[in-house]
Amino acid sequence: MAGELKLDLGNTERELTSGETTNLRKQLGLELGVDISSRADILSSTATANSALQELLIANTIFVAKNGTDTRANLDDHDLSKPFLTCTAALAAATSGDLIVVWPGNYSTESALTGADGVNWEIKEGAISPSFLVTIAISFRVYGDVGGYFRVANTLADVECKGHVVGFAHCTAGKLKIGSSGGYIKADGGNLTCGNFGTFAEITYGGSLTIEGATMISDAPPPIGGLLYMSNNQATPCKLTIRNSRIESTYENVTLIRSANLTAAEIIIDNTTLIAKNAGTDGATIGISLFGDANSTQLKNCTVITAQNGTGVAKCIDATSAQTVYIQGVLNTTHALDADIDWFGMDPMIDPGFTF
Repeated sequence: MAGELKLDLGNTERELTSGETTNLRKQLGLELGVDISSRADILSSTATANSALQELLIANTIFVAKNGTDTRANLDDHDLSKPFLTCTAALAAATSGDLIVVWPGNYSTESALTGADGVNWEIKEGAISPSFLVTIAISFRVYGDVGGYFRVANTLADVECKGHVVGFAHCTAGKLKIGSSGGYIKADGGNLTCGNFGTFAEITYGGSLTIEGATMISDAPPPIGGLLYMSNNQATPCKLTIRNSRIESTYENVTLIRSANLTAAEIIIDNTTLIAKNAGTDGATIGISLFGDANSTQLKNCTVITAQNGTGVAKCIDATSAQTVYIQGVLNTTHALDADIDWFGMDPMIDPGFTF
């Protein structure tokens, strides 16, 4: 963007003056990269007998601010100078192709938003949006951070949040892609893509989880046996893909990735380092634990760093039965790997001195 639109709607209850509207036009032109000072198809100005107020109408854009109003009689829904008060009301007025811009303020007390097909959101810095709960077959994008949770539960839904989700992210059907999450992330039947996450990750019921570009350190105790946990009883394999990431847990005696599948699971880890270096008294950490005989595991250019203390025995990759692990490039590990594993491709390099 050539510039940034700045409008303080949080500390005033008055309408915009003509001078302020003119200034907004200039700033908006910078943001859009066009001269809109006289573009009648984008802007419409009217004067009243009692004030110098000019309306600023922006096609296909709806605004929400803390001093707005949801009483819309004789008001244009696209008037920048007369925004909506709530995200809920703005969504109800929007149609496909609209962008809803949410100005700074706390909107988190509103009910979770269902979204609408083709209606995108821009959450400005300083705005705390409601949560999103998508249960219908729609597609839309959110630019900025979501102040609550994000859940998608429809097979045909395709939703993306390009910012941070403060709460959990949960996809039971369809597709959900987010920048990062401050809570747990879970794919139980749906397809979820994420960067950093807050507490733990879980994949069940044939779900698919992709972690891309994460650089994170978790100190939270894994509640279900592993920082990333897979469990499946469906014919469709559940799938975990990790690319270009560094994932570390500082919790004591942790297992980073645990696959406890009753049917089928696929694990693909590419150009990633897994670190678990906190071993308690007579304890140890585990990098990847493969339970059952229905796992397909592929590792490419990975490093797994674990730790042991006293009588504890660390394993970078553990298995409870015969497994085949496919290696491309290199696999660097600090500790032994389970004897039940059959290595296909390059042999792993075991060196206690590996660091990252």
